[in-house]
Amino acid sequence: MLYFLLKRGKMPAMSEPKSDQMPADLDDDQLPSILDNNVTMANVAARAAHSLTLPEKRIVMGGVSFLDSRKGRNAYTDAKARTFRITAQDYQEIAQLNNPKDAYKELARAAHRLVRRQMKHERYTSRGIKLVEINWLEEAVYHRGEGWIEICFTSKALPYLTEIKQRFTKYKLEQTAGLRSVYSWRLLEYLTSWGKERGARTIDLKKFREMMEIPDSYKYKDIRVRVVEPAVSELSAKDGWEIQWQGIKKGRSYTAITFLWERSAQQDLFKQG
Repeated sequence: MLYFLLKRGKMPAMSEPKSDQMPADLDDDQLPSILDNNVTMANVAARAAHSLTLPEKRIVMGGVSFLDSRKGRNAYTDAKARTFRITAQDYQEIAQLNNPKDAYKELARAAHRLVRRQMKHERYTSRGIKLVEINWLEEAVYHRGEGWIEICFTSKALPYLTEIKQRFTKYKLEQTAGLRSVYSWRLLEYLTSWGKERGARTIDLKKFREMMEIPDSYKYKDIRVRVVEPAVSELSAKDGWEIQWQGIKKGRSYTAITFLWERSAQQDLFKQG
């Protein structure tokens, strides 16, 4: 059966912004928003396991959106150059929270775990398959009472996020605004990595589990009900995706999932309007 459902600019790490950097008469709705930024990463990173909870995902991808993916890695040799500030206001915009206090709380909680989070993927070599694990951050500092977190990306993560000229995934941070499931975000990245507007792909169920970091206890029915269907529904409702998908059986067991998708180009126009 086939299921069908329908910058803010970078801030220096150690200095406060000058008071004359923004015109005094600029209205709040005219200020640059972090949601205007693009998130760009190598396809291998987009299809890797990220080991991030939804709050952590918002912070790390917010930081990624401040990196210039076109620059060479030498531009980020200095740790200060790859250190970025995510404010409570930034977080509130990404999460679409009504209460600013919730943004403060989630930033503080996430800071304790962020430096332990890793990107994980397989690398195929002439000597066999290697499992690569790379820490996203070397430091995460929450500034208590000031409402912002400072994150510094590791040098090992930079090859996946900078100097990218081909085989990359790019989406606007605004596309993820208000998502309530990390599975929705991860599915958006996976589909976008194969075709920004439309595409078709079959993925081995084992690889899908690893990429989405689905609990081992989930059977196929759980994956359908708790992961795929809610993610497809949310992307359809919030970001203009039309996604068809089908579980593929081999014998009596499901072994793969096929996705067919298209994202309406009008969706971006509506958001800009």
